[in-house]
Amino acid sequence: YDYSYVKEIVSGKQKVFQISFKVKNPSTLGFYGNLFISDSSFVLLKADAYINSSANPGGIFKYVKIFQQFSIYENDIILPVDYHLIAEGNYLRLAEFALELNSVMYDYRINFQLDDDIFNKAILTVLPDAYRKDKSFWESVRAIPNTPEERKAYSKIRAFQSKKKIKVSNLLFSSRIKLSEDFSIMGPLSIYNFNKVEGSNLGLGVYYNDVDSKRLSGNIKLAYGFADKKIKKQFRINYLLGKYRTTAIDFYAFDKITSLFNNSDNYNKFTSTWLSLLTKYDFRNYYYTKGFKFCISGDVSSILNMGLGYVSKSDLSARNNSDFSFFYKTKKYSTNLPVYDTKIHALSATFKLDFRKFIEDGFFIKRLSMPNIILFEGEILFSNKQLLKSDSDFQIYRLETYGRFPTFRTASLNFDVTTVYSSGSIPFQMLYALSGNINIAGKNNSFRTLRVGEVFGDRVTAIYLTHNFRDELFKLTKIPFLKRSGIQLKTYLNIAWSDVTDKSKNILSVDFVSFKKPFYELGFGIGHFLFPVTLEFTWKLNYRGRNNFVVGLNSFIL
Repeated sequence: YDYSYVKEIVSGKQKVFQISFKVKNPSTLGFYGNLFISDSSFVLLKADAYINSSANPGGIFKYVKIFQQFSIYENDIILPVDYHLIAEGNYLRLAEFALELNSVMYDYRINFQLDDDIFNKAILTVLPDAYRKDKSFWESVRAIPNTPEERKAYSKIRAFQSKKKIKVSNLLFSSRIKLSEDFSIMGPLSIYNFNKVEGSNLGLGVYYNDVDSKRLSGNIKLAYGFADKKIKKQFRINYLLGKYRTTAIDFYAFDKITSLFNNSDNYNKFTSTWLSLLTKYDFRNYYYTKGFKFCISGDVSSILNMGLGYVSKSDLSARNNSDFSFFYKTKKYSTNLPVYDTKIHALSATFKLDFRKFIEDGFFIKRLSMPNIILFEGEILFSNKQLLKSDSDFQIYRLETYGRFPTFRTASLNFDVTTVYSSGSIPFQMLYALSGNINIAGKNNSFRTLRVGEVFGDRVTAIYLTHNFRDELFKLTKIPFLKRSGIQLKTYLNIAWSDVTDKSKNILSVDFVSFKKPFYELGFGIGHFLFPVTLEFTWKLNYRGRNNFVVGLNSFIL
């Protein structure tokens, strides 16, 4: 940073130096503003800063201001007494927004005896009963009175809240509509969907969430398919235990239709509905399932969560019942694949290792996003004919590790590695499928040159490596337009092994593809951080045949 003397001012009974500062290189992400320093002790009294244009790509913010004051405590230790963040912006000149965050720090204790367990993963702890404190309590502990600007801002907020109206557009595009603080119902976007088995499907859902204690939640969903003439039912209840609600008891009963390999299918129902209605392309296969699941999970330490569960279900094949579409009247939907009709009773065990620090916010533990992240998750599913009276003997072991590492400046490498190892006769619908894509659309952590459910097996390893260069390479070009364009670049390499063992093969009624040697695909994507769409180009490096080169659009909204 470059620092410059501005002037000397008088604050209270002391003289204060005002020092301006800015980054030496304008293309460097950083701040500019003023520091206020006591002329006698050289103590930092106040910082008044704004982010610079390089930290504001695309100019989405009009400004972002950070204001902080400091004071001297015991042993001449300088500590902050408040923190203010104020920002205004305009997204694509279509939606203006503003935010303000104010915090006050006080009641510091210095050099007192510490508890042995204070140095844990929690960097901030809010007491569980903090939300019960009323206005009189907060008035009693206020350390710094509101400034005239703050009082004016709060009056504007109260006036806005009192006049706030429900917009028709908000109702139409909401997934849920609130009836009260605790109850809500299914929104218009979730009421209707279409697929080749059910045809047009209408749903109704009622949701409960205790906003006071935030422990009990649940929902009831009903749906009816006009083509298969079946009523689907779902009921779920979840209860959280512990001071910070780190233990969960979950019960889920269902009699519904579900999609094949839905754990590796990242697309929403809205996407498949409109693809079917407009192009007569339903990329999913479906089957009926009925039963219940019960699970209890909780934190056994600050880094380890474990769970035990039981599942009982019956799976039944479904068939095409509808051939409707707005267009392409002569075109036929693909035949719905049959599953292995069976009854399963199984025990499950799960674990999750998360080394990130967290905030205890008074209700929950919230993990912090950090530059270096690596997480581990695992699951074991055990089905047995003799012990559990299941129709099949099998064991499924799944291990996943994912995270990211910074590489240079703001660029980072994201990774996701999943390994599935199974033994016994695995029903078709419980095999693991590689995440694929639909025609010209794609998703992160998926194989762009493979289709949804195209490659599956009971022994599978999938590796997804994505390097997000962001706009760093364009900044290095020193070309003014590219440096400030906000264009984002990423590259990705996906690798997979997949096979079906003999016992699972004996009960499999469809053809399958094996990758006994590793399958590779390589690609890159170009986008802009203001737009939710990335243009991607992907090549198959081996196992070439169809889709050797794919151009697609990647978006989280699909």
